[in-house]
Amino acid sequence: MTLQDALLVALTGLAIGFSKAGVAGFMTLVGPAVTALRGAAFANGMPLPLLVLGDIFVLWRFRGKWDLSVIRPMLPGALIGIALTGVFILGGLVKNPRLFNQAIGVIALCFCALQLYLEYRKARRAAGVEHLPAPPAVGFAAGGVTGMLSTIANQGGLVTNLYLLSQNLTKERFVASGAVLYFFINSSKVPFFCYHHEITRHTLLLDLVGAPFVILGGFLGASVLKHINERVFNQLILWMTVITGLKLLIWP
Repeated sequence: MTLQDALLVALTGLAIGFSKAGVAGFMTLVGPAVTALRGAAFANGMPLPLLVLGDIFVLWRFRGKWDLSVIRPMLPGALIGIALTGVFILGGLVKNPRLFNQAIGVIALCFCALQLYLEYRKARRAAGVEHLPAPPAVGFAAGGVTGMLSTIANQGGLVTNLYLLSQNLTKERFVASGAVLYFFINSSKVPFFCYHHEITRHTLLLDLVGAPFVILGGFLGASVLKHINERVFNQLILWMTVITGLKLLIWP
């Protein structure tokens, strides 16, 4: 384990905890940034145990505040999306690092577009436009897309956010319900990542270094969120992600 590896995984853990419990937009940048530095397979596999730990932290901090009726329709679709991607898509991407990097870049750019749409929806909500709960079929479809994108690039959050936004949840229920979903999704991905050698003994040793930083980032995220302009911060992350996504797409 080099000092560079330890520093990278520590920063990744800090970013994961910070975004899970605080500023969610930060997660959009983590995958593309690590991919640009170390390649897509490493960027996909190394953070997964840290993501599971981040989910557990949020479930503890917001315990009992989730709404399982909102999440339940997403679970079958997410499981199908994970299985299809893990069996038929992930192996081919791992064997083609250039294509894998480009796939991460495309997903990052798509997520930036989704983020802009999400902000538009929030603006409409603030203006008093009524939001109707999404039907179960929409939850199933959102879960499927989330499972697929999360398996390819650990980047399903904005699809989930769009769905949860339609349920008109309070902020704490929003965060806690998302953590329930992602604990299920991230835990289900572990066998596929191990099979395709994205999680290895080396990445697990690195995760031991990153684990305390996930917890630290979680406490920091929850604290800092009270004192910053989240919209400005998310805009900064959004445009940093655009630049990183373009880099991966054009110069993988």
